[in-house]
Formats: sequence, C-alpha cells, structure tokens
Amino acid sequence: MSAADIFSKESVRECGSKSSREIMSKTKRRIFKAVHITKKGKRIPVENFFEFNGEKVIISVARDITERLKADEEIRNRMKELEKFSKSMVGRELKMVELKKRINELRAKLGMKPKYKMQ
Repeated sequence: MSAADIFSKESVRECGSKSSREIMSKTKRRIFKAVHITKKGKRIPVENFFEFNGEKVIISVARDITERLKADEEIRNRMKELEKFSKSMVGRELKMVELKKRINELRAKLGMKPKYKMQ
C-alpha cells in the first residue's frame, strides 16, 4: 500500500495533483484536514502536519481526529439546545413581565393597589 492509496478521493480533489512541496510553497497552512482509508476500507478523518519546529518539512504525520470531530458535533448540538432553551426562557420572562403589568393595570382600574412592584 502506497501513500496515494490511503488518501480519499475528496482529499485528492482538494489538493489536486499538487505535490506536498507545491502546497507548502503556495499556502501558509501547515495543518491540512484529509480523509485516509485503511486497508479494510474504513474512512478516517485526519489532520496532516507539514511543519516541525517552525521549519517546513515534507514528512506528513497524520493523526486520527474521529473522536474530536464527534466531540465538536456534540458541542454544536448542545449549544443549539442551550440557545433554544435560553430564547424560550427569555421569552417566558418577558411574557411574565407583561402579565404582571396587565394585572397591575386591572387592579388600578378596580381601585386596588398594584400587586407587583415594577421597575
């Protein structure tokens, strides 16, 4: 199995037929995301590093980032849930303020003291 055999079609498409040397000379990126394929055909998202101690190198060290990508997705999902919850709570609180004002207005019409202190 050669190095070319482990890169997915998407990864090859992103870099085209450019060599690592060409890519490094034309970009400031030193970390590239790619998808490698195992002998058994399993696709593994990886990061490739093309820098060592601040120097450009042509050796690529790839690390499996599957777990990190799962964690990132979980964080994004939780953030969406929290944003939705936050919006509903803020909306609920605003509605409560409106209702308290309305109760105070109705009590005033009946000649009663306000029940809620409003700011």
